Amino acid sequence: MKLKKILILGCMATAMAFFSCSGDDGTDGVDGINGLNGADGIDGINGTDGINGADGVDGENGADGIDGENGANAQRIIIDVSSIPEGQTSIQAPVPQLTNEILQNNILIFYLEIFDENIPSFFPIPGGIIPLDRQFNISGIIPGGVYISISNYDGSDLSLGWVEGVFSNLHIILIETTVLQGKNQDDVMANLKANGVDTSNYHDVMSYLGLE
Repeated sequence: MKLKKILILGCMATAMAFFSCSGDDGTDGVDGINGLNGADGIDGINGTDGINGADGVDGENGADGIDGENGANAQRIIIDVSSIPEGQTSIQAPVPQLTNEILQNNILIFYLEIFDENIPSFFPIPGGIIPLDRQFNISGIIPGGVYISISNYDGSDLSLGWVEGVFSNLHIILIETTVLQGKNQDDVMANLKANGVDTSNYHDVMSYLGLE
């Protein structure tokens, strides 16, 4: 009985020792706060669109003409012929603008301007006017001047000469030969006609060359 009591006391002591050695579990630590996501970077500025190539500026029309709208480098010279005396059969019209360089690099087209409203305002030289029974031809071109010969309309009479008070101006159109693919008068005139230009019509030629 005494031994039993001792054993019970021993077990109790062991149990107390066991429980006293085991500490209570500590409180679980608080989970750390998740780090904030970094702010998105600012989008880069879009690149500026390239500038479209600008259209070339059309050449301006001038009184004496510059580059025409169809690419022909053309000029116009106007000479007053209103004071030429009656009856002259050969006329030298002074044209100081006609230099050696101009004559070497240009083809010349001639038109006479008329006062009379009953006759077309412009007609080409060479050419004639039936109501006046006159035919006009370019008989010579030199630096500084142009020669015009006159006959009756069919060319059989060279004595009739100039008709005073009918003509106001001589219009000379200069066209660079290299532009219209021709080296002589016939080549350039054929090129103009191939492009639908009525070379006998002053306004048609002027419009095509951008001079009107």
